[in-house]
Amino acid sequence: MGTNTINGDDILKARIYEPRFGVWHADIESDTFEDMPKGTAVTLELEDGLQTFVGTVFRGGLEQGRWIGRVVGGAGGLRTPVAAKYYLDVSLGEVLQDLATASSETISTSSDVAITQHQRARWWRSQGKVAEAITMLIETLNRSEGDPGYIWRVQRDGTIFLGVDTFATLELQNEELGRKPSLDEVVIAPLLGASLRPGVTFNAQPIDYVLTDLVSESLRQRYWAANP
Repeated sequence: MGTNTINGDDILKARIYEPRFGVWHADIESDTFEDMPKGTAVTLELEDGLQTFVGTVFRGGLEQGRWIGRVVGGAGGLRTPVAAKYYLDVSLGEVLQDLATASSETISTSSDVAITQHQRARWWRSQGKVAEAITMLIETLNRSEGDPGYIWRVQRDGTIFLGVDTFATLELQNEELGRKPSLDEVVIAPLLGASLRPGVTFNAQPIDYVLTDLVSESLRQRYWAANP
């Protein structure tokens, strides 16, 4: 197994939570005497950089020569409060960019133009946190367009993707370690790092949620399938 680091310091233990809709976060224990206070930009590199996660410290501190804390995907600004606002004759992309600017987040260039270029005479953004505003806008668009399945999530590179998951098939060498049919949960040991992620098809199942556990030299991924 390769080296796993956070801002260059060895990761002793990590649990990474990746939903198909929303923001990923990770609980990290790192071998370092250097503190990383809230708001610190961080990069997690797994398997010598085979997988990279870009995020921001949400909370954390030093404890007996170790840094223990939580990292959230992106710039950490999705909890920023925003006021209610009307928009007239603009695209949804302009509304979303306004929210991204307010939260220091970045909209992915791979986002679906059917969302970002969707034009209306008026848009309404309710008061609340940025993440709530984005969710409301996407849900409103889904209802008005016959539910095409639009979602948003923070990707591993820290940018916000808006679009429809294609559920492309992922071929991944792995050893299946267990199943819990009552919970629709499967545990695997991937042979090429934490390659499994939400929004793909794996073992003929559309993947909705992935939990990655890293402890010393052991890497495990749990996944749950999306509802048909």
